[in-house]
Amino acid sequence: GVSADLNYLLIYLLRAKGYTAEPVLVKTRKEGLVSVARPSLAQFNHVIVAVSLPGRATFLLDATQRDCPLGVLPKFDLNDRGHLVHENSSEWISLTPLTKAKMAVQINAKFEEESLTGSSTIKAEGYSAIDLKRMAHADDSPSSFLSNLTDRTVTDCQVEGIGNRQEAL
Repeated sequence: GVSADLNYLLIYLLRAKGYTAEPVLVKTRKEGLVSVARPSLAQFNHVIVAVSLPGRATFLLDATQRDCPLGVLPKFDLNDRGHLVHENSSEWISLTPLTKAKMAVQINAKFEEESLTGSSTIKAEGYSAIDLKRMAHADDSPSSFLSNLTDRTVTDCQVEGIGNRQEAL
């Protein structure tokens, strides 16, 4: 399928630049768990990329999801384990995420007559940041995004980190 083609293209491009890149066969979450006791190629429905960077760990990438930071797989790829295919061998690898979903909210509020005014700071990291950035890109403006997120009218806001997938939001 198209997703496998994109990830194989990424493998070839990384190899052309001198990196060690190999395919990882996965079974996406919605398809259930992989059978380790009875492995079969037919049970896999997706391919991702394992790339080794000099002096660093091996990172798992999925070229179909451009909004995920380096080494963070989309949620649908996270399904216990994948099968890393080397040139002359293969092995099971963990697909357990190293990045977690983190969100912190700080609210300073003041009641005045029949209204609530104040300010809030929301910091999202990992999968929470990815989800919020996707929502933010779907809205026309930061105020609209935050109004939809909080179900309140937001008149003035500043959003940082939307354009950089490596940063927290």
